[in-house]
Amino acid sequence: MYWKTGGIPNKIEFFQNLDLTEYFKNHFIWGLKNLISGHKYIFPTFIYFLSFILLPTIFIAAWKLKSNGFILLIFTILYFLGMCFTSYASGGALFPRHYMPLLSTISILLGYGLIHFDYKLTNFEVYKKIIRIVVNYKILIILITVFITTAAIKIKPSFWERNNEYFFEFGKKIKNVTNPDDVIMHHLTVSDAWCVSRRNYVNDLLDNELSKKNLLMKIEKYGVNYLLIDFSDHIYPRSDKGPPRRVINYYSELKLEEIIKDEINGFYLYKLIK
Repeated sequence: MYWKTGGIPNKIEFFQNLDLTEYFKNHFIWGLKNLISGHKYIFPTFIYFLSFILLPTIFIAAWKLKSNGFILLIFTILYFLGMCFTSYASGGALFPRHYMPLLSTISILLGYGLIHFDYKLTNFEVYKKIIRIVVNYKILIILITVFITTAAIKIKPSFWERNNEYFFEFGKKIKNVTNPDDVIMHHLTVSDAWCVSRRNYVNDLLDNELSKKNLLMKIEKYGVNYLLIDFSDHIYPRSDKGPPRRVINYYSELKLEEIIKDEINGFYLYKLIK
């Protein structure tokens, strides 16, 4: 996998050139940003404005649950820190799917914490009045939350709703013309390509001239013998409909033999001639 570097990953070289001060400074800033965005992904969307109570609530719940609570809390903290440190290659960026394992532990802690608060607040008359209103209009409240959630889905379609049918069909063709031990280089997300063809993939994101300079070295090290190019805009949007000139120039030094193609949808599989 090549994300920000043009050459083959080297652990020794990485640690020799690592600026620890900058490294931990970056992770501290990224950690704060991810902590804030994590509230949005984990807390119920329709009451996101109350998400500031998430941290104190789960800490109190962990304290009240004793050993079980601390196990849940420690897992949550360690997982979050693990995500932050492994996001180094992507500049600290995390996405909603990265937080999904935390939904289980945080839901338990948040739920228990809210129950604890409810028990403590029942002594206040104002709180009792609010609860009575909620109970009396519970149907309306449920309908409002359902409406907000449904409207959000309709207004902003999910990335996963994109049409991947054509890529899936091309993946089956790749499986038919290649062997299980073949290695294919792909300039987009290798997980997508693996899912549709079940072949070995090496990622090369056409990052810069340094990446192009080391292209042959990557091909040799990982035994790449095929190249998959995706010019379509079905899954990832393209600024231009035709084959991007940058991709063509990037692979111009390779000797390629066209194996299969789907010109209508912009999928091409080439075999490397060595």
